[in-house]
Amino acid sequence: MTSTSRDEPVVTFAKRDPASDWATSDERVPLFTVERDGQEPRVYSMPAKPNAGLTLEYLRQGRKLGAELAASWIIETAIGEEGYDALVDELSQHDGNPQELLRSLIERIQVVAMGGLEVKKD
Repeated sequence: MTSTSRDEPVVTFAKRDPASDWATSDERVPLFTVERDGQEPRVYSMPAKPNAGLTLEYLRQGRKLGAELAASWIIETAIGEEGYDALVDELSQHDGNPQELLRSLIERIQVVAMGGLEVKKD
């Protein structure tokens, strides 16, 4: 609730865990799929709608740590520890150009986290 009175705060924020809320949202953007013989393919995705607080934190991480470390932080925040570990495993075994693939994944995550990706519903 927002207030226009000068004697009241503009907004009151209830304490919650925005990273958890964002990570468990239902609308998702697929990032990569892991296929193993005899197992169902596992699609790793991230939330489709950015959380403004996490977007600001990502920008802060970039200022404090640099772009590379901030990218690592937003990847793990977006896909979780399990997804991050799966990505590390897959990229370490990738026959093609893992650096280019990682660059593409980071770009998609950054665009979504910053709120610029239009998600199409099939």
